[in-house]
Amino acid sequence: MGNCENNTQQPRPGSLEKSEVLLNRYGSLQSFKDTFCPAAMAAVAKDPGRAYNGTAPTLEVVRLAFGGDADIAWLYTFLDYFVQYCGKNNLTNLQMTDVARRIAVKSHLKVTEIMVFFWRLGNADYGRIYGTIDPLYIMDGFNKFLKQREKEFGEYVVSTTDEVAASSDWPIITPEEFYNIAMSGNCIDPNAAEIALEMLGPYGHN
Repeated sequence: MGNCENNTQQPRPGSLEKSEVLLNRYGSLQSFKDTFCPAAMAAVAKDPGRAYNGTAPTLEVVRLAFGGDADIAWLYTFLDYFVQYCGKNNLTNLQMTDVARRIAVKSHLKVTEIMVFFWRLGNADYGRIYGTIDPLYIMDGFNKFLKQREKEFGEYVVSTTDEVAASSDWPIITPEEFYNIAMSGNCIDPNAAEIALEMLGPYGHN
């Protein structure tokens, strides 16, 4: 599943470091997919602020961590789930792969943002399906999500407390992992490093 445009672009600053953290945490793409899976969409969609502004990896980081078309393979899982959910098995593997490639061009999006998109798509937030599913229906919904995301992005505040993490159904990272990401200097939150040090506690970072 070659993707020339997606695989030849220069990584964003900090993405290589984040990919190493991601690979060390999950070890394999399958382990990552088992965590960030369609079954977790409902929990992720309950907290859009965290989906937009949290520390989940971007599609680019997933590709760098697990190699090749890992981002495409992860997206394909959600496309296949959506098609099965709708009970309309009319999209071919080639069509779903091509839709995944088109979505993956937006490689700056976090995987949790993509999960919010598929949850809302399944809720018919972007229009009902009449007849068969086609690639343009999904891409039209994705374009509507991108506009929605642009409006919503700054409306949410991210909670990073241990209490919120412990009570959430989300896939979570350890304080040590959050520290490594924060210190990469590429977090949206300018206070991420300070927050990370507080989460590590009195013993700090070795």
